[in-house]
Amino acid sequence: SISELLIKGKKALKAGGGMLTYKKKLVKQINILSEKRETQTPTLDLDDEYQSVLLDNWIEEVLRFLALKTITGDNTEPCQLLPGHAIGVGWKVLMTNPSLYSKICLAMGNQT
Repeated sequence: SISELLIKGKKALKAGGGMLTYKKKLVKQINILSEKRETQTPTLDLDDEYQSVLLDNWIEEVLRFLALKTITGDNTEPCQLLPGHAIGVGWKVLMTNPSLYSKICLAMGNQT
């Protein structure tokens, strides 16, 4: 089920500090989600509740998308399922860390 794959994906992401690494990269893309184009690139602030909730939910949705791709067997090109803009950005950020991306994919039952 999707919820089981989400749990596996989160465990893989948390292993070895992957969640913190992903959040540090993802927070730099927060401005993409906003209509406002801020000139300063945000940095990860673990004490910022708004930022934490935003990042946690964004990560959850990226993992949900990967779980859907896993369940439907959509793991080869050309892709059948395409993400929305925010999920696509999060997915691309995740793919900039091939080791972490591979761990998540393997945990969800994919080859890569």
